Amino acid sequence: MYNDSCASSDPAPSKKSGGKAVAGFVLGFLTLSFAWVIFFNFFSFLFGIPGVILSIIAIAKKNSGKKVLAVIGLIACLIGMTFTILSWASIWSYDAYKILEPIAKWIY
Repeated sequence: MYNDSCASSDPAPSKKSGGKAVAGFVLGFLTLSFAWVIFFNFFSFLFGIPGVILSIIAIAKKNSGKKVLAVIGLIACLIGMTFTILSWASIWSYDAYKILEPIAKWIY
């Protein structure tokens, strides 16, 4: 015999997806990828700024999963944007390149 009183009409609890953390991680990966290509490193900032914002939001959320991805995405975005700024400075300014020459020799 089937008892309807045991059946619950409440929906099952939803899992935390961590979509912002995953998006921040992917944008961090794209930021690092485009930062190394000279003519495409402008896109590094286009991917990096939203990546930083999404990663910070994902880190600040309580009880959200995948915080590690958000932290990795944040670090990747910051490193990629920093490298982009350094490469722009070295391309467009001879004086800045002379200042950054030891770093450039170490990298290349």
